[in-house]
Amino acid sequence: MKSRFSPIVAGTLLLFATVGSADAFGNDFPTLSDVLPTMPERVRDIDLDEDWMANTVVLVGTGDDDKISVVVDDERIRFHVDGRSVGRIDLDDLPNRPQDEDSPSELEMPLKIIVSGGSGNDDISLEIEPSDDPSTDIRNRAIFLLYGDEGDDTLTSVNANQVFFVGGIGTDLLMGDGSGSTYAGCDMLNTDFETLRLICMPDMSMDIIVPGHASSTAFRNYYQQFEPTTYVSPRVTSVELTPKKLPNVPVIASREKQNSTIIDPTPIVFDSLLLDRDRVINKIGCIVQDVSFTDDGMNMVFTDVE
Repeated sequence: MKSRFSPIVAGTLLLFATVGSADAFGNDFPTLSDVLPTMPERVRDIDLDEDWMANTVVLVGTGDDDKISVVVDDERIRFHVDGRSVGRIDLDDLPNRPQDEDSPSELEMPLKIIVSGGSGNDDISLEIEPSDDPSTDIRNRAIFLLYGDEGDDTLTSVNANQVFFVGGIGTDLLMGDGSGSTYAGCDMLNTDFETLRLICMPDMSMDIIVPGHASSTAFRNYYQQFEPTTYVSPRVTSVELTPKKLPNVPVIASREKQNSTIIDPTPIVFDSLLLDRDRVINKIGCIVQDVSFTDDGMNMVFTDVE
């Protein structure tokens, strides 16, 4: 297996996340849900928050079991919770409108759209309806983060690329079929409110991840690295008792011949501790990685396992 160091900014987490800091678990960094807008008590109080942070739109569900759907059609992005419309974004308002090939322009930062289920066992779905209109292609125009938060949540996407799935606390199901997506069953800590710098935080639950495109990345196991420690168990003496049959004495038990061997155990080196384990059903051949937090708190190591 191949390991590689990744600096504080990791491309695998798309444009949303900055990774690192193994010692973040010992500090008082808030979770992503702590910095998002307050969770409303009722569905009728839910509203699409377009002023929470620059270039970022947020939708937060209630503490109940919400069914949140995001649908992109030929004209706009529509948001519904339990069948009730809670907001929309016109495609014409997104950055990086399609240009003629003869007049290319420098790309702006795409709009970040965060959809959080709040607490409860939520169902969050994202679907981009098929269309022949090139203006409906929102690649490089909008990036979605689907965040289950607390509870046993189901996060799904259809025809959507560059989606960042974050299960949050609880036993979650993450499924998608788009390219360039990232699947993390863990929760997230936020180390910088202004830039929304995120750190993976294992949630100690067995999440199920089903990627649907070979160019996507799924995180499987999470480890804490530390200085290697060698353990050697005590020397062992192996004793072999071999009965020897005496001639012409069929009834009387034979005497035993004893052979002994001194075994020096092989030293075992421990350099990491398993923090969390998720199940990745990888039928499509996507990139599956184990994540290790380094002991210096400045990097994470991503190891390809499939």
